[in-house]
Amino acid sequence: RANAISAGAMRTLSLAGISGGRSMLAQGRALSALKEDTSMEGVAGAALWLLSDLGRSTTGEVVHVDAGFHMMGLPDEIEEG
Repeated sequence: RANAISAGAMRTLSLAGISGGRSMLAQGRALSALKEDTSMEGVAGAALWLLSDLGRSTTGEVVHVDAGFHMMGLPDEIEEG
């Protein structure tokens, strides 16, 4: 099986090293369908599902784990943080 997980921005050490990382988290939360951050537990849960027998018939998919950010679209203008 070949699948991928497209995770939203998460509070990690890597994100802390990116200029504007905090702003990226706040914007992602504000623009997501669930109005929450992407959680590491959510990403891990998706991975476990894909690796388990429950995901055995799923292949060739990109699973978005981003609190619904991918489906909302971006506004015409994004405020600079």
